[in-house]
Amino acid sequence: MQNKKQDNRERVFASVRSLDKQIKQALTESLSLSIPQDFLQADKILIFGMGGSRFPAVVVQEFFKPELSKVIFVNDEYLIPGWVDENTVCIFSSYSGTTEEVLDNLSSAAERTEKLIGITTGGDLEKRLREMGKPVYVYDPVHNPSGQPRIAIGYAVGAVMGVLKGLGAIDFSNKEFDEAVDFLSKTTSDFAEKESFVYKKAKEAFDKIPFYITAEFLRGFGNAVNNQTNETAKSVADFHYIPELNHHLMEGLKNPSCLREHSIFLFFYSNFYTKRIQKRFRITREVVEKNNISTIWLQVEGKTKLEQLFWCLGFSSFFTLYLADLYGEDPNVIPFVDYFKKRLKEDEV
Repeated sequence: MQNKKQDNRERVFASVRSLDKQIKQALTESLSLSIPQDFLQADKILIFGMGGSRFPAVVVQEFFKPELSKVIFVNDEYLIPGWVDENTVCIFSSYSGTTEEVLDNLSSAAERTEKLIGITTGGDLEKRLREMGKPVYVYDPVHNPSGQPRIAIGYAVGAVMGVLKGLGAIDFSNKEFDEAVDFLSKTTSDFAEKESFVYKKAKEAFDKIPFYITAEFLRGFGNAVNNQTNETAKSVADFHYIPELNHHLMEGLKNPSCLREHSIFLFFYSNFYTKRIQKRFRITREVVEKNNISTIWLQVEGKTKLEQLFWCLGFSSFFTLYLADLYGEDPNVIPFVDYFKKRLKEDEV
């Protein structure tokens, strides 16, 4: 059993170390996807995904939000919005291609629009979309030996960026992207070192409930690190973003008293945040510490916003892997998610 856990850990480590290769492969390949001309005329884009295939879409959506030329919404339930029509492009993201909710969404969306696109490694999603004659980006996850979607976030992030750029919804230069990938490669190399900066931060957060605090272009990243903490480290966590949390969360820090001993706030602070948000970050930290709750202040690195986003994704991937090590958990398995899916197939609603 111990050998299997170690083997799994090494597979996860190899996947995380290859985050830059995942992103580069997915973006390069997805940009070559042939998208019908009428898809480009749509003014709304709806992305369907769950878990490790959902949060990368949220990361991209929030990162590009100020520059979006089209309305983009991420759907993470069985029901789809009533506004879906022929002016909507629906993108279905599922690593395995077998995600129940996504396949159910496909059936519903196909009744309202013909503009359907898939992002997957195969499965029923690829099969059904190809039968309908729809474009599908099918990638070979050669840089994800772990086989887990939330360890392959580079593929989903790169693919969503590529497809959205192909649809004319977002834009970025090849130079900006290549420099960010090179920066990520160096970053992950540093993070992979024994007793690295990230490992030391994981030790500070060990045996505590982490609260991840982000804002603006990193808002979606909070969702990413929360998901990875749950699945990789087998640890409960929460995420909030400024300024919204300033209107409620701070008053909730007094009780229960165990919060002071068992929680820690991680602030992801960027010099690219607007000045008002930067000030709010500093004051929010003061409030948290006035409640005698531990904090970790993370100055996000990178000379561009994209480099900083990639730095964060590298940080969270290694941080949660190191947390799993500290807890003695197998970072690759997800026994309760697997149990839930098995039970769901057995019992009829």
